[in-house]
Amino acid sequence: MKYFVRYSFFITPVLLFLTPSLVAADNALDFAARLAPVPATAKLSDENSYVWGGSMVRDEEELCHLFYSRWPRS
Repeated sequence: MKYFVRYSFFITPVLLFLTPSLVAADNALDFAARLAPVPATAKLSDENSYVWGGSMVRDEEELCHLFYSRWPRS
């Protein structure tokens, strides 16, 4: 374990340096080209509450539910 910690300080900067060049070489990972505007109908909003952290969950009957946090606006 101590060798892993010792050598990870040398390996991590090298990997961080090489990662952008590897990603740039592969056009399939060009996420900026794949981004598009979000339609207003695909957004959960509430004028009386702040909404945060939505997560979709599928139940046994294949029905989707959206769990999210909200708190009142001041």
